[in-house]
Amino acid sequence: MVCKPWGEAVNRAKEELVERIYKGIEEINEFPVVFRWKYKIDELNI
Repeated sequence: MVCKPWGEAVNRAKEELVERIYKGIEEINEFPVVFRWKYKIDELNI
């Protein structure tokens, strides 16, 4: 079996990226915002 010197570094970088993404999602969801859709149906002239 051939050992690639960059294989372990790539795995660590990938794991770090996944952790950073999940941390960012947690920070975004820390203070949820209620979004109210506005379709402007009342402004339609038919």
